[in-house]
Amino acid sequence: MSCQAARNSYLNKPEILLRIAKDVIQAGAFGIRAEGLKNLAIMHKEINVPIITLVKSKFEDGSVCITRNFSQIEELIKLGAKLIAVDGTDRFKDGFKGPKLISYVKKIFPEVKIIADISTLNEANSSIQSGADYVATTLHGYTPWTHTKQNKMFDFHFLDSLCKEIEPYNLIAEGRISEPNILSKIFKYNLHSVVVGKAITDPSYLTSCFLNQKL
Repeated sequence: MSCQAARNSYLNKPEILLRIAKDVIQAGAFGIRAEGLKNLAIMHKEINVPIITLVKSKFEDGSVCITRNFSQIEELIKLGAKLIAVDGTDRFKDGFKGPKLISYVKKIFPEVKIIADISTLNEANSSIQSGADYVATTLHGYTPWTHTKQNKMFDFHFLDSLCKEIEPYNLIAEGRISEPNILSKIFKYNLHSVVVGKAITDPSYLTSCFLNQKL
């Protein structure tokens, strides 16, 4: 379960996000995806399930960026991170694309499991070839070349294309999993795991969905 909050959210406090994480774990979630060094510092002390860790920022065009700085990775490891989500897209930052950072991290910290957040099949293949342990569909719809997918339902065609070239056990489904029936369909693919986020843990998003009758 992704336990994150927008920067301007009243929930964006380490103690509150920890309580949300504990609540979904109590309900049956077997892992957490969380962002931010302050939030993760307290979660690593209080939570005993696997935690997908990351640091979120922005690219120059305003699109979301997932852990694309080596110093961020070092800080996450100091906190006890064993699973780190890294931006595996073809967007340039500091002069190189995501897969190059993945390759470098795996050479320095081979024991750390890297999850490459990608948006295309080519990015998925490049990330796996660079040493990523898993590939997640997180950024499908959030890069300039996939933005038309952003407000649509979960893209099963994209998942099908990934499964043809990458072992399902190395795949993680995330993004726009808004209903239990979508989750049940994804389970049939026998992926490594599935991450559900704001459809459960974001009351502001849920409120807007009810008010606009979009859920």
